Parts: sequence; C-alpha cells; structure tokens
Amino acid sequence: MLDTQDQSDTACMEITKLLQDTISSTVPITTICAISKCWWTKELTMLQKEAKKLGRESYECRDKPFHYAHVAHMYANKLYHRTLKKTKKQHWCDWLENTKDPDIWTVYKLLTVPATDGGSSKIPSLKW
Repeated sequence: MLDTQDQSDTACMEITKLLQDTISSTVPITTICAISKCWWTKELTMLQKEAKKLGRESYECRDKPFHYAHVAHMYANKLYHRTLKKTKKQHWCDWLENTKDPDIWTVYKLLTVPATDGGSSKIPSLKW
C-alpha cells in the first residue's frame, strides 16, 4: 500500500522503468529509408543493385577512362533514376485518383500549402 507521496513517486518510477525496459527489449526498431516507402518496387531494388554493382566496377577501373564500365554505370544509373521518378509519379497519380471524400481535404491541403519543414504554414491570431 502506498501511504506517502515518496512511496507513490518511487513506485511510479519503477513501473515506468519496467515498461521502458520491456519496450526496448521487445519492440523492434525500424528505420525509414527509400526501400520502406510504399511506392518502392522489386524492379527498383533490382535496378538499384545493378547500378551500384556497375558503380563499383566503374570505380575499380577509374584509371582506364575508356573502359565499358563507365558507360554501363552511367546508363544503369540513368535508368534507375528515371524509373524511380516514374514510379513515384505513378503512385501519386494513383493515390489522387483513388481518394475518397475525407481525403479530398488532405489533397487540397497538400496542393495549396507551400513546401515547408512540416510545421503549420500560418500562425493563428492570438486574439481572445
């Protein structure tokens, strides 16, 4: 039984510590990266791997300016980035076409608010 404020505070800190320890040991930590984006495809993964592989080969042949690896890397990199842009654009268009009534306001807000750091774009008035 908790009779004093100090006992309450101690019990609360112990419970909080137990919860935080349990969370840190059981909840997996995820990192946000390009591959975890909803528009990422297996094709993009393959193109990225190929472009990186050719980039390493091109780097190894950096002392041979006319080696085929330089041109192959350039074309693979261009193809990867073109496909990436096309996939993002297609995903955006699909999302806009499939929006329902509540999402129309979200679309309006996304299209009308200028790009910022994520904060509110307007400061509300402080009048009472």
